[in-house]
Amino acid sequence: MRAFRAKWIAPVIGSVIEDGCVAVVEGVIAAVGPAREVLARLSAGSEIIELGDVIVTPGFVNAHAHLELTCYRNKLPKGPLGPWIEKLIALRLEPVAAARERSAVIQGASEMLSAGITCVGDISRTGMSVVELAESPIRKVCFIELISGARLPPNDGNSLRRVFEKLKKLGSRGSPCLRHLTSRRTR
Repeated sequence: MRAFRAKWIAPVIGSVIEDGCVAVVEGVIAAVGPAREVLARLSAGSEIIELGDVIVTPGFVNAHAHLELTCYRNKLPKGPLGPWIEKLIALRLEPVAAARERSAVIQGASEMLSAGITCVGDISRTGMSVVELAESPIRKVCFIELISGARLPPNDGNSLRRVFEKLKKLGSRGSPCLRHLTSRRTR
């Protein structure tokens, strides 16, 4: 068992705890509460990690991200959406775009983890994030964006279905932190 003691603990449910402690057994939270109470229940030989004057919070969630676009940060001038999208499309049609965007998915996930974001809803144009994020420890749900009439697939229902079938064959490569959309809802 390991216990993490901090000046403040912000539990999922309840008030913020001053001089709090989180006890963890085999990667699972076993207890959260005032340090004196949690520490009194620890077994002999438990490791106590003093975090100091910090606040421990649950991980943050980014419910809408486009990780493959991380590589275009600061590459496009601010401006109206229409011209901005056209410039983005031009960059995405360059021959090196796919490799650049695959690296961006991993970089973006790493940056999120560093910022305390532990779960992401990633929207990808091609589904590449399903493959690229499979080994990342960030919890993720991967969505595929369908833009009707786009130059590149998926750009209609049939091409979207083909992407889904390809991703179903790949599976999640054993990642317990990965979910991806494998069917679509129709009205």
